Amino acid sequence: MKSLSPFVLENYLLQHEHKAEFSLCNSGLDGLSLSELLATSTEAAKTLWERQSLGYSEPQGHPLLRQEVSQLYGSLNPGQVTIFSGAAEAIYCGLHTLLSSNDHCIVVTPCYQSLKSIPESVCQVSKISLQPLDGQWQLDIAAIRQAIRPNTTALILNFPNNPTGALPARAVLDELIKLAREFNLTIFSDEVYRGLELPGVKSWPAIIDIYEKGISVGSLSKLYAMPGTRVGWLASPDQSFMNRVIGRRHYTTICNNGAGELLALIALQGRDTLLPRHKSGLLPRYRQLRNFMERHEDLFDWIDPQAGCLVFPRLKRGLKAERFALDLLHETGVLILPGQVYEFPGEYLRIGYAGKTLPQALERFENFLAKIRLIA
Repeated sequence: MKSLSPFVLENYLLQHEHKAEFSLCNSGLDGLSLSELLATSTEAAKTLWERQSLGYSEPQGHPLLRQEVSQLYGSLNPGQVTIFSGAAEAIYCGLHTLLSSNDHCIVVTPCYQSLKSIPESVCQVSKISLQPLDGQWQLDIAAIRQAIRPNTTALILNFPNNPTGALPARAVLDELIKLAREFNLTIFSDEVYRGLELPGVKSWPAIIDIYEKGISVGSLSKLYAMPGTRVGWLASPDQSFMNRVIGRRHYTTICNNGAGELLALIALQGRDTLLPRHKSGLLPRYRQLRNFMERHEDLFDWIDPQAGCLVFPRLKRGLKAERFALDLLHETGVLILPGQVYEFPGEYLRIGYAGKTLPQALERFENFLAKIRLIA
């Protein structure tokens, strides 16, 4: 087993985030406040909250929370769900359990780095990149087929995609499942942005609802605006796999933050109230950013996202993403991410539009671009 690669994105944030007055690269909505969340709670859940022990919690997660998560899917039962300390731990334990040194897997990129770096530390990996073609981010199914080897065991997906916001047509997912069945592949699917589709875009079903060898990763960090609770999960109908995941988890956090689990339970029980509110607040910000990009189309190539709260525009005029991002931060206090943190070729930038300070950040960004035009 090779050592894990340095986490480029997180290291970049560690180095630069404290210098920023405005973050224009956040991967989720502004965090929900405790008072906002508790206002949606039932009396029964409030009683559980007030009596919550600060001792160890159950390794697989609170039974009521697993029950609530299982209801997000089709025919899943609570025993097929394990709660983790965020999607990050779910991905770490899940991929280390799924893959072995003799395996080969295929990862669709760009993606959150752990989906690529963890497999690379375990086995052989082929990366198939989304391509910007005809105004869309497109996935080449033929390239995936060509990458399959005799020892290929898994296909790793991240849709809706971080950082592009891509969500291909349902027919693409159907083709992927057909291919996976043909070669007996497990599909490991990071679905943390599922539910944040833009108007008119049809959601993909969870992989575990339509494929017998599917593994779904979920989280409260994005759709529910609760990253601070550190609640994520793995869901799979493969009980043997889930048992081995728990064994792996014994070597990481052992169990979850019990108070965070109860807050997660309250959020899931109140999702009919919370989610429409979150999504309605997101759409005007998306439109504001899109209008901004249209005004500056001489500097950016823009592909409309389908879901999530991130976009991945490409710089024009020979501008270099890393230099551009650092100059923007130093001159305006606005933080964006260069595409190099995804190890993705081309001069791309990750921009998040979900934050409430988007108008102020874009105003400073606009002034910066006026100076760029005088130079470029």
